[in-house]
Order: sequence, then structure tokens, then C-alpha cells
Amino acid sequence: EQASKDDEYFKDAAILGNSLVEGLKMYSKLTTINYYSGTSMSVTTAMQKEIPSLVSKKYAKIYIALGINELGSDASAFKESYGKMIDTIKAAEPDAAIYIVSIFPVSKEKSGEGQFTIDRVKNFNAKLYELAGEKECYYLDVYSALVGSDGYLPADNTWDGVHLTPS
Repeated sequence: EQASKDDEYFKDAAILGNSLVEGLKMYSKLTTINYYSGTSMSVTTAMQKEIPSLVSKKYAKIYIALGINELGSDASAFKESYGKMIDTIKAAEPDAAIYIVSIFPVSKEKSGEGQFTIDRVKNFNAKLYELAGEKECYYLDVYSALVGSDGYLPADNTWDGVHLTPS
């Protein structure tokens, strides 16, 4: 655990992620961080579109928030492709601290819909935790900060079971 950081702390940082990062970009007060994000982004699309731009600059800190869009895939294959992405970033940014952000919990209602089960989220987060250790990255457990007492993302904190409300 660390004390919260202000906007100045992120002036030498980048964040790579999907629509959840898009929400952070729209509603947070973090203006100095460099955003590499897009709706429905996955590891595969990030490697094609965002990683080339990200590694063309130097950052001290790189945050990666991906995985919710891959919940329908095999968790081990996800871990492998995520690991290759980390290797690509580390090759270009050997001095950057890399932070793997856990997948957010989903609401109880959303957990009953296809691939978006809370068990799959937990399984994928376990793979991300393993990967952080293997690749010597930091693991940010945002899941635990957002999960409610019933084990799900509280319904009043989401408008669709996955994405957070602006507040």
C-alpha cells in the first residue's frame, strides 16, 4: 500500500487500457498521464495499435489495464499473450516500472451473462498476479478495492455491470 498520488506524480507515466481507462480519462482529474486507450481494446489490438506508439516514447511508469474483453478466451493463452506484450514493452522501456492492473469485478447481475462471470474475473486476475511475479512487474489489486461485501461490483457503482459510473 502507498499513499495516494497527485496528478504531478503521473507526468512521466502512461496507461494502456480498454474502455475502463477511457472512463478514467473522461472523469478523473489525471491530466498529466499519457493515455493509450480504446473501447474494446484487448492485448491483441493493443499490440497492433497502441504498443508501437507507447514504446516510441520513454516513460518511468507504465500501467496496463486489459483483460475484461478477453474473459471469453482461454486464461492460459491470455497470460501468454499478455506476457509477450510485457516483453515487448520491457525491451523498449527497460527502466520503466510496469504496473499490471487487475481486472475490475463485475456486478452480480452481469456475472450471470456469458463470459462475464466473477469466477472468470478471479481466474484471469490470478493469471495476471502470476505474470506480475514472473515478469517482475507490480500488480495493482483494484479488484479488491472495488468489490462489495457480496463479492461483486456494487450495482450502484456501475451502469452496465462492468463500467463504473462517473462518480
